[in-house]
Amino acid sequence: MLAVALYLFGLTLAVTGRWRRLGFMSVGAGMLGVALLWIAQTAISPPYQTDDDAAVEYAQARVASATAYDAAGYQAAEAHYSRAIQLRPTFARAYSERAGVIFLGASPQRSGFVSIAPPEALARGRADLEKTLSLGLENAPTLGSLGFYSFAEGVQSADVSLLNRSADFSSRAIALDVNEPIYRYNLAVALAAAGQFDGARSAYQAAVLVTIYVDQANGELRQEPNVEEQWLAGALTDLEIVMRHKDALQVATGRQDYEAQILSLKEHIVGRVVSQSPNALAGSTAIFANITPQIFPAELQWQGTVQNYDPARDTISAQWYHNDPGNHGWAVIPEVSLTEKPQVQADGSLFQLTPYTGRVAPPDCLPNGTYRVELYVNGRLGAQATVVADFGDYDAFMARDLTMAFCRPTDWVRREDRLPGLMDGYQSADGLYGAYAARYSLPGSLRDIDDISAQIEDLTLTAFAEWFPATPVYQEDAGTTDDYFMGLDRRAWRWYDYGNGYVRVGAGVSADGAVLVGMVYGPYEWFDGTTEPYRILNSMINIQ
Repeated sequence: MLAVALYLFGLTLAVTGRWRRLGFMSVGAGMLGVALLWIAQTAISPPYQTDDDAAVEYAQARVASATAYDAAGYQAAEAHYSRAIQLRPTFARAYSERAGVIFLGASPQRSGFVSIAPPEALARGRADLEKTLSLGLENAPTLGSLGFYSFAEGVQSADVSLLNRSADFSSRAIALDVNEPIYRYNLAVALAAAGQFDGARSAYQAAVLVTIYVDQANGELRQEPNVEEQWLAGALTDLEIVMRHKDALQVATGRQDYEAQILSLKEHIVGRVVSQSPNALAGSTAIFANITPQIFPAELQWQGTVQNYDPARDTISAQWYHNDPGNHGWAVIPEVSLTEKPQVQADGSLFQLTPYTGRVAPPDCLPNGTYRVELYVNGRLGAQATVVADFGDYDAFMARDLTMAFCRPTDWVRREDRLPGLMDGYQSADGLYGAYAARYSLPGSLRDIDDISAQIEDLTLTAFAEWFPATPVYQEDAGTTDDYFMGLDRRAWRWYDYGNGYVRVGAGVSADGAVLVGMVYGPYEWFDGTTEPYRILNSMINIQ
């Protein structure tokens, strides 16, 4: 302002005319006066003091939040955020981010967008977000989170007024960020929970458009199925939350058709997202029967018969749900809910086997609980089935250098004499139990040997005999080449006996021409009296 005032004073010397000079001088004098007052105020006001301790706590909270993968990690992040807020009570961003770790730390979900949390965590998180707004941080993430927290809390308490507030917050978030599908799905499910199904259907249609297209003109398809499935999975999980509390919501809203409406909304969004089209797919006459889900520690599959199935016409989407042993609610697992053509078995039935361990970060094994698969054909729910999985706690072992992974007991330890790129694995602390993986990259001349997998098994057990409690001896009458092993070709299964226990070995040739070998060993009674060694073997998968 001083510079502009000086410029105006200079103009009074360069222009002609009394009134023009007087005008420039008057404006310049006014700006000079304002500038001098501003200088005086700045000089006498104390400088803004930052709180270095609050900044340190906030930084530690960000690190703890970014690296957290369980409740303890999120609780540690919350403690740092709380100390930062205590040191600086007007720290709006700390309030906003503390709400997130409170929510995540209380949720039983382990993958995908988190939707399930107890009411007390939702209330605490919502209070932090309300404080964030009062401190002036009114952006799309804050409003969007408030919209979802209000929905999740409102649906559990059947509070229609809170659901209406949720819709308002989500609408405001959409106005600030029109390209974010999450806010649109949150608006849609809040309307559905409040019994406004026509509005919900319109909101879901708008969410689908933002999901499958990257531009507002809806001219360029996104074509990122993994990303789109994440959004779809979150939307289906939210509708399951509504379904879980439908009885109380029907009383609160006076509507008695929640179950039928929720199914209709599910079919609406699944069909359109899967088909990459804003319009419904053509109908299908496919009929599902004898659908059986199977859960292994590292992968899952469904199988059954499908009459009138036409691969050229029909698109089958398998949406996998998990409900933890505490029965906190169904949540879709997006990593295994991809739309892929099922495979045909020898008897004409269909099956779809999908790995889990290699698709989640950090790598993990499937948790205990109840699983449900919903099979949609061209957007219509054709079948669903449930199964209970209770195979204990396992940790995942990702041997990327061996292109193999498997699940093993949490107390097993990794061998220190492992050979990177060749042989690796875990054993119990006393060495009585163990599981190993090996990979052999062979030249073309050796790949042509008919029984190469069996020969490599013998070579491995001979060369690494000291990795077992005693020298393994092949049992010739127990081998087979028919059973499945990691989807590999030219398979071979063998039993070896080392005097007081067995080694069960599977091998096969991978797509890149390597022979992969999986081994599990332990006492006789472990193999004869439990299913654990077979679960570990069934958890072995080929990763790319």
